[in-house]
Amino acid sequence: MPAISDPAYLRARAMETLFERLEKLCEGAIAIDRGGRVVYVNEKYLAALGLNHATEAIGRSIEEVIPNSLMRKVAETGEPILLDIMELGGEQLVVTRMPIEDENGTVIGAIGSRAL
Repeated sequence: MPAISDPAYLRARAMETLFERLEKLCEGAIAIDRGGRVVYVNEKYLAALGLNHATEAIGRSIEEVIPNSLMRKVAETGEPILLDIMELGGEQLVVTRMPIEDENGTVIGAIGSRAL
């Protein structure tokens, strides 16, 4: 087992923990690459999006999956939208959108989550 003081190990565990918590605490999560294409959607979000399987969203533009989404703006600007109300399927949702950065701090995409 790596030493607890190993920064790379701690960073990797932090990311795993973040995604585990995101899955438990959020009603849905979706991620895009810098070009606005969906690269991840969790199972909880599928029904709200009218999808049966994540493969129906992967590779499509975020606007095809969530019309009027602001995810592309976050991926392009690197500025998070920490608390917002989004309408989807006639329902008002509380959402958060955060940029995803690589190890150099370059924005490579965005992740959005829907609160419970």
